[in-house]
Amino acid sequence: MGMKRRGVLLILFGSFLSAAWATQTAAADTALLRGLLGRPVYYDTFNRPWLDPARWMGGPTCWNWQTLECVREIRNGRLRLAVSTFGRTDSDSGSEFGGSELGFVNPNGIDSMKADVVQSRFSGLGCSTNDTAPTSTIVKIGGFFFNTGTGSTDDDVSDEVYLWVDPSEPTTMLVANWMTRRVGMGVSTHIGSYPIGTPLTVTNAWDKANHRFISVVRVTGEDGPGRTVVVPYSVSDTMPPAVPFKYLLTYAFSANCTSAQTFARVEAFFDNVMINVGLPPVE
Repeated sequence: MGMKRRGVLLILFGSFLSAAWATQTAAADTALLRGLLGRPVYYDTFNRPWLDPARWMGGPTCWNWQTLECVREIRNGRLRLAVSTFGRTDSDSGSEFGGSELGFVNPNGIDSMKADVVQSRFSGLGCSTNDTAPTSTIVKIGGFFFNTGTGSTDDDVSDEVYLWVDPSEPTTMLVANWMTRRVGMGVSTHIGSYPIGTPLTVTNAWDKANHRFISVVRVTGEDGPGRTVVVPYSVSDTMPPAVPFKYLLTYAFSANCTSAQTFARVEAFFDNVMINVGLPPVE
């Protein structure tokens, strides 16, 4: 056999092996994501230096003129989201807003999300002459799950677990489920209160068959089922949302104030993200 022919065969064989390896790797990745290996399977553990565009997309909120810092990065094997914003000084009404967020790719294929969440920092200053909007920060895991039937974005229904902090209790996180339609519906269900920095494992799931959302919050590493809330609804849920978006995020709201320069700053870390993990048990 001539050298040229042998070279062609080696190239073809190498290409075949590369294609087979790529196919096997893709199949293994798919098996991992579907949980076929009989152990916990993570959507992302942030063990790369950069965010993976096959899993994540950016959010629209870092552009706000009142936002000084907006961070979305992987740091030491965890997702870090942080934002700092400040209020206007020409008004005692309303507030300014800034956010750092990360969206899931293929959000309509996700019915439940689970992640380890640590809100590591909060600082903020409110305004005694503005009683229309408080200075506060929110850390969330959730998204838009369905539309009530008109197809308008006003009828998209979202559900999320959020961690709320404001200057009145700057060392305490109020944790709750928030279900809302963009127009005409809002239901807040308290889950618990924790010191800032408490590591939490949060699950947020859509139980479509029973027309309800189920949220579970547990201190990471502790035994037991954690705290569970069930939030039912009675609207139509057969249509997908007009704006499909599911997310991890941090928001900061700073009250506008003529007597002081208000501000709000928040930092949170996310890790061990899972999707479609099944419905949490409900007693």
